[in-house]
Amino acid sequence: MTQSNQLLAVCGMHRSGTSAVAGGLAGAGVNFGANLMSAKADNRKGFYEDQSLVRLHDKMLSAHMQTWDSVTPLPSPLQLVDMPELQGQAASLVREIQQNQRIAGFKDPRVSLFVPFWLKVFADLDVSVEWVVCVRSPKAVAQSLYVRDRFTEVKSVALWLKYNLTLLKALCDFDSLEGAHFVSFEAFFEKRQGPRPLEQLLRSCSLDPESFYDFFDSGLVTSSPQLDPSVSNLHSLAAIVYDRLTDGSIGKSDVESWYAQWIGEVETLRLIDLQYSSMALLDDAEKAWVTSLEASLVDKEGQIKNLEAYIEHLISEHRDAIACHQDAIAYGEERLKAVLGQSRAYFLDASQKAEEIEKARLHCEDLTSQLEANRQHCEDLTSQFEANIDEIYGSTSWKVTAPLRRIRRLFVR
Repeated sequence: MTQSNQLLAVCGMHRSGTSAVAGGLAGAGVNFGANLMSAKADNRKGFYEDQSLVRLHDKMLSAHMQTWDSVTPLPSPLQLVDMPELQGQAASLVREIQQNQRIAGFKDPRVSLFVPFWLKVFADLDVSVEWVVCVRSPKAVAQSLYVRDRFTEVKSVALWLKYNLTLLKALCDFDSLEGAHFVSFEAFFEKRQGPRPLEQLLRSCSLDPESFYDFFDSGLVTSSPQLDPSVSNLHSLAAIVYDRLTDGSIGKSDVESWYAQWIGEVETLRLIDLQYSSMALLDDAEKAWVTSLEASLVDKEGQIKNLEAYIEHLISEHRDAIACHQDAIAYGEERLKAVLGQSRAYFLDASQKAEEIEKARLHCEDLTSQLEANRQHCEDLTSQFEANIDEIYGSTSWKVTAPLRRIRRLFVR
């Protein structure tokens, strides 16, 4: 690649950091033309877009009844290439930018929509091009476009898909995908170790990386919000494409699949364009009213989401309370079963002991009856014995032998 024929083409969706990357490249020595757009409040460091290039792209869009913010797909790449009346203007513009420059730059987000056209122009001029594709979160792009243009999130997401998928499809069709340099806008502001974004490209082009990175500061980016993929099919597709673009794992089959899904939403895209075409016919007061109405709808949608979240929270709380009560009931049932089991065991044990006591009582009664009979028998014997003694004491023989008993007692003593 000779330096005189070397060109860096910076492209990507609007509000995705194309101006920041072009500004860094300009600081490192890349020429983006002599007729650049002036800086504005929404791009305080400048756009680095040649106004002739912007006008040329607007003509090309107008030829297809579109503007920069139309979300419906453009014709096939072959139809875009076949625009001979504009190719001469494009070739002159490239020569002008390259004139007496060591290395030239080429920047306009609309380039993303006309890659086949420009590849034809570059080939005719024998220009070697390096594609620098800037990527930014579709949610962040939507927020930025709402502040600047009051676009709804759905329109901004649809526009993000059009620019990125049209660009990716063209790079695939012309075998330029693998050589493209994809860079996340947020990556310029991350603290990282190892190679920085585009550092290898800068060194291969003999550009000073430090001069490039000095252009960036934390004021150029505020946040990297995430898109809610559940809002629509377009949101879901944009979330998938963005994730894959940022991790660098994309192939031709991925792009073909995404592009087919996007084309499948063409009726939705036409309705979005129809809505904004109708807006163009309104006067300023009517536009302000529609804008306020849209803002009110967005606010209502936010309130509805908050209410849904609150309801879900209440359901979750009650679900947790019910679960706690169910756990308590289950625990109570287990305890009741345990107590009943213990009571049943105690009852059986008490019944057995009562039977044993009853048997012992009956045995005691039997013994008592026997003792009573024995006592009565003893009393009968005693009475009989006493009667016998009384009979002996009263007998004549006892009285006759009384002197003998006294004599015996004397001898015994």
